[in-house]
Amino acid sequence: TFRDSEHQRPGNKMSRQDGTTVCSDSHRCENYSTCVEYPNNEGLFFCDCDAGTLVGENVESVEEARYAGLYCEHRATSYCSKGHFCVNDGRCVERRHRDGLLEACDCRANNYYEGPHCEFVKGSRPYGWGSAEYG
Repeated sequence: TFRDSEHQRPGNKMSRQDGTTVCSDSHRCENYSTCVEYPNNEGLFFCDCDAGTLVGENVESVEEARYAGLYCEHRATSYCSKGHFCVNDGRCVERRHRDGLLEACDCRANNYYEGPHCEFVKGSRPYGWGSAEYG
């Protein structure tokens, strides 16, 4: 079901027909995701894709509705065992990290994409994506 209160924050304009939110700066957030203002850039917005997993219509489980991308436009194509997911045919892998093994996406199956979930066409990943600046 659609939760009005989640989409009536300042900066959000919601189109109920297709689940697209248009932010105050004209950035669009798809699949029931919400606009979030950049902490260091007042008046500019990015999308919280996780918000869409909870309010999308006709969703039987959160796993069926995970999205990633600048506009939350890419639906998950694979789900990892610990909650991570990949889009655009990325493959779940475990990578060694100082804190142990972490889930990640291997985008090499479709060498056209990159990013934490394989959500960006190579070379189109926004500068600083994944840093604190983007939430």
